[in-house]
Amino acid sequence: MQGRNDASKWVDRARLERHLALTEEERAAISRAEQREIRLKPGEIPMAEGGTSHALFVVHCGWLHSAARLAAGGRQILRFHHAGDLIGTSSIAWSQASATLTAVSDCAVTELPKADLGQIFRQQPRLAGLLYAIAAAENVAMSDRLTSIGRKGAAERLTTLLLDILARLRVTAGGVIDSFDLPLTQSDIGMRSG
Repeated sequence: MQGRNDASKWVDRARLERHLALTEEERAAISRAEQREIRLKPGEIPMAEGGTSHALFVVHCGWLHSAARLAAGGRQILRFHHAGDLIGTSSIAWSQASATLTAVSDCAVTELPKADLGQIFRQQPRLAGLLYAIAAAENVAMSDRLTSIGRKGAAERLTTLLLDILARLRVTAGGVIDSFDLPLTQSDIGMRSG
């Protein structure tokens, strides 16, 4: 946990504790599983679609996105990720990654190796249930986004995207925020909202 401080650890736990009050043992188990912090520059890929899915990632700072390849050769951005997000729950049961994770800005993430998650699941069943619930919520959110793409015009999709980002940032910020920096390009937004 190179370069980590107690404040950044608290932000990561705050997202989990929004759903479940963690015990000291559960917090300690998560801390033990956080193997290493990875610093990424824009465009760097810590996990590629079809590649090995060996870990989940917790975002400490910066923005990333998950994208899937399309049959025609393009890509569709599935989700933007920012501080406090847990990434990789959709691939937790699989050996291959279901999407490519790409840094959009300078960012830092911590790896949670799946091998260590197995131990957490055996020793901390409430955490296993919480991660399952988070993965299920991501699936529901993905269904909502797919419905949005099919039924809304471009302006409505963009508005929905910005409101979704704002709502998620408010959760990780611990309160109401009225504005945020958006490090996305027009291409990023177009591949996500359209």
